[in-house]
Amino acid sequence: MEYLIETKELSYSYKNKEVLNNVSIQVPKNSIYGFIGANGAGKTTTIRILLSLLKVSQGKVSIFGKDITSDRINILSRIGALIEEPSVYQHLSGYDNLKVTCRYLGLPYSRIDEVLTITDLLADKNRRVKEYSLGMRQRLSIAMVLLNDPDLLILDEPTNGLDPSGIHDMRMLMQRLCKEHGKTIFVSSHLLSELEKTVTHIAVIHNKQIAFQGSIDQLQHQSESNLIIRTSNNKKTLKTLVDFGYTVFLTQDDTLRISPNSDSNASKISKAVIESGIDLYQLTHHRDNLEEVFMDIIGQK
Repeated sequence: MEYLIETKELSYSYKNKEVLNNVSIQVPKNSIYGFIGANGAGKTTTIRILLSLLKVSQGKVSIFGKDITSDRINILSRIGALIEEPSVYQHLSGYDNLKVTCRYLGLPYSRIDEVLTITDLLADKNRRVKEYSLGMRQRLSIAMVLLNDPDLLILDEPTNGLDPSGIHDMRMLMQRLCKEHGKTIFVSSHLLSELEKTVTHIAVIHNKQIAFQGSIDQLQHQSESNLIIRTSNNKKTLKTLVDFGYTVFLTQDDTLRISPNSDSNASKISKAVIESGIDLYQLTHHRDNLEEVFMDIIGQK
């Protein structure tokens, strides 16, 4: 497998305080790679190191198969990065803002309509940016970083502050950039439910280290499959099932959850409940979503 980003045992300290400890990540080409972690876990620091904005205390960063320290200019010329919302001229149109960016980067104007089409802003290109929604401004920011046709996009919290419609549009844009335009995307976010719908690969950073790394399918295989039960008498059901040897938990939403460590055969369980004179309202399988798996990985479940 070809990796566009590969770090080996990255460590970083600031004012004698350790921020990253032996962080090794591998970002496959043509993937959407989600980078998740709690605030202060080291997400933004890692991104700044990838962009050569911070110098590591130890370790190695390779991008496009080249060491970032020896080929910095060529590597950065192939990356489009959005760390914070870039400054835009509110009184100018989206099109004119992109013209300003082209002048700054020494690029021709010929690509402007193309990136506006990609980001679904072509119909609004002549509107002033101050009339744009937050989601439209964020997509304009993506259009700016697409002007030089980068191979790799590095996006730090691109859905932060967006409403559900804006989040949906950003998700569709990232997937379109990956599938139709061959971009590799490294994206950090704390919106775990959004990453679950968007990414192909994921890494969890916790306590300055990588706690999990792999494809989204591999992460989902780590999720636990439980049986969820709702009855007319959950207290009596709990005692009945425990007496039968099951490991059962009463959840906050007043349902019972049978641990996957138990012999959780649905037909046996329903028979035990019904024969105890309890009305069975619900018996379903439940698999943890990404947020639940994330909490389990970092030990807060």
